[in-house]
Amino acid sequence: MKKTFIVTICLCFAIITSAFAQNKSYFISPSGDDNNSGLSIANPWKTIAKVNQHVFQPGEVIHFETGGTWHGQLHPQGSGEKGNPITLQSYGKGEMPVIDMGDAEGSAIRLVNQSWWEIRDLEVTSEAQPTLGIGRQGIVAIASGPGNHIEHILIEDNFIHDIWGAA
Repeated sequence: MKKTFIVTICLCFAIITSAFAQNKSYFISPSGDDNNSGLSIANPWKTIAKVNQHVFQPGEVIHFETGGTWHGQLHPQGSGEKGNPITLQSYGKGEMPVIDMGDAEGSAIRLVNQSWWEIRDLEVTSEAQPTLGIGRQGIVAIASGPGNHIEHILIEDNFIHDIWGAA
């Protein structure tokens, strides 16, 4: 009886630990390093490219440092699940973090066939002049291909501006 009780407690502990381990927070800072773990303010990643390489899991949070600017297009991977979305947001005090896609074609932040994402408190811009034939968008969520659909994309309290595109 005592042995069964101890095994049950150990199993419960393992399940609870596993559940909490999946809800990681990642930090991105202009002073970071892509060789860091990204799992703390003291060891942040630096670039959008590093964020784009990672497949995020339900419940994880991606924090961009306030006052920072990142150049490029953010195309994070992974999907959340009902009640456990992946969140993209800022951390710290100060001006919203800026995602500046420059003169690239496409979108500054793009989700394709991904569900259960929440994006908040970011500044998204291009600031490049319109170029004939170059389309640009701020934040885009796309269901692409037969039978694909997306659910729960929350875009809240972002400042999206100067996204110039010409058909």
